[in-house]
Amino acid sequence: MTTQLMSEVYKEEIMKHPEEDFDYYEQRENEHYTNHHRLAKELKEEGIVPTLPILLVPGFASSSLKVEQGYKRWENKRIWISLHKLGLRKFKHTVGKALHRQSSQPQDILGSEIRDEAHHESLATKLDGSVRQVAADVTGTSKMKRKWIEHMCLQEDGISDPPGVKVRPYTGLEAISYLDPKRITKRLSHVFAPLITFLTELGYDEQNLQAAPYDWRIPLHHLETRDGYFTQLVKMIETLHHYNGRPVLIIAHSMGNRVVQYFFNWLKWTRGETDATAWIKCYVHTFFAVGPPWLGAPKIGRALISGEAMGLDHFLFGKERLRLARSCGSIGCLLPIERSKFVMNEIESFYYLKKKGEDQFQPCPLKDLLQSCDAQRTVECVDKNFMNNPLYGSRSEDQPMSILEAPPVERLFALYGVGLDTELSYYYEQKNEHKIVLVDRDSPEKDGYRTSKGITYETNRAKQPLLKILTGNPMAQSGDGSVPYASLAFCRLWEKEIPDLRVKELEGVEHKNILSQPVLALTLARYLKEFQ
Repeated sequence: MTTQLMSEVYKEEIMKHPEEDFDYYEQRENEHYTNHHRLAKELKEEGIVPTLPILLVPGFASSSLKVEQGYKRWENKRIWISLHKLGLRKFKHTVGKALHRQSSQPQDILGSEIRDEAHHESLATKLDGSVRQVAADVTGTSKMKRKWIEHMCLQEDGISDPPGVKVRPYTGLEAISYLDPKRITKRLSHVFAPLITFLTELGYDEQNLQAAPYDWRIPLHHLETRDGYFTQLVKMIETLHHYNGRPVLIIAHSMGNRVVQYFFNWLKWTRGETDATAWIKCYVHTFFAVGPPWLGAPKIGRALISGEAMGLDHFLFGKERLRLARSCGSIGCLLPIERSKFVMNEIESFYYLKKKGEDQFQPCPLKDLLQSCDAQRTVECVDKNFMNNPLYGSRSEDQPMSILEAPPVERLFALYGVGLDTELSYYYEQKNEHKIVLVDRDSPEKDGYRTSKGITYETNRAKQPLLKILTGNPMAQSGDGSVPYASLAFCRLWEKEIPDLRVKELEGVEHKNILSQPVLALTLARYLKEFQ
């Protein structure tokens, strides 16, 4: 559900290979795409050619953002993601030199010591020579990082830019190919790049392959009111249809599926259900849903309680993660809903809390938990932008949530990973009036669930109530490492509403990495061939 950036890999590689080692990074880049090039070549020889025009809709934190107004040196340049703007360019060169000269304390330099800015001065006094320069660079890094956070974080309403700052998404395929297309970070920050490479090799070009990036920080409703995003989406789809003479195949990943769902609801709201359905039938061929969080994911609640690094685990810490996560007004659309579909009777709640002075953990609604950690404003934003929004929540007390209705399409193809341990519930302890923390609680696996460091995971031995509804048997399965199985597979309940509903489950394929898997490209190509 977050960016593809693998900060652990990045940290290891910059220690071994300086940025000037062009041959190394070019070799790794070529290795990464060999399979997609080869696959496209083989499929072309089979006679598979571009048929349906394609529109790509990325997920959370998967559209590149730029500074249109703000720090002058950054204007019209990429900020999401730019590790150099996090102050790491000078730092990584100094670290590389220092570790060659002084092998002691490398973990202290790169690990816990730099996680707390209060340690920077004391660290500088402890270290000698070139390693002392590392500590000085860490301090400079902190200043740059604060500036970066000030630009990236929205105001308390989860919608507005800070005063004097304007950050907006890039447009086109480049916005969703790589988040940081520099030599070192290119391979590590790919989003749709492998799939775009495959489709281009297959014969797609700008006439029949387009992207619809968006500002993933703001609530879905405000994508239209602030940026006119859904109006632009209508024009983009109609243009693709006009140039190609065929309806459009929409490929969405992760939160991008929520965006597409909301887009359909927006069409019904603005045009009326009859006209909207007719437009969708004319212009949309297939909704191709990759890693769809139809019921959200409990780990998003953890992000609001404890913070979410969004793939920058070694660069954002503590309060920085929390501030960034809570400033994103969009994150409410990924919170878990319909808990009864997720678990059998073994788990009563997604979130548990042991209050100060008490001995037992009690089930706790997420709203109460957020209020316990001084996040009342976050609760208000979620209610306003989602639960009380008729295009997302319930239009009346006796109706289901709008976002749970089957999308009004004739064809839906859902593709997602399964079989991986996936976060499902959490155990928190109250430390003081406004601070709660995950407890260091472990328990062996029981009935397909295991708990480690306060987080309970579903394993592929966990019985799924959704499968019991569908098959009559409580069969076992688990999610893709980010989204639980019930959320991914919920669309299987729409068989009566959608004429052509297909589901493909990929064993062992992880949520973020699915976009780079050749099996995705192959599945898509085989599907396109049906309509040649």
